Amino acid sequence: MANIVFMIVGFIVLTFLVGFVVYQIVQRKKHPDGKSREMNYKTFFIMGACFLPAGIAIALSSGEFSYNALTILGFIYLIIGLVNRDKWEKNK
Repeated sequence: MANIVFMIVGFIVLTFLVGFVVYQIVQRKKHPDGKSREMNYKTFFIMGACFLPAGIAIALSSGEFSYNALTILGFIYLIIGLVNRDKWEKNK
């Protein structure tokens, strides 16, 4: 019974987060100047550099290594930041 409650709460939270992200994307497109803002890819790299070690430490502290969401998210953020490294200086 408790698993069903956690699944429902998780689904509600996930739906809220997805809605919030969609709202933010739509608001970014409606910039008053008519110009779209440039993404700050250096921030993605910094967040990935923080999330990846934290996720690995949490995974190792559980007794056996398992990939958790923080590790995967950190890895994805690192990749996004490194792929767009040439755009880091444009945001200054």
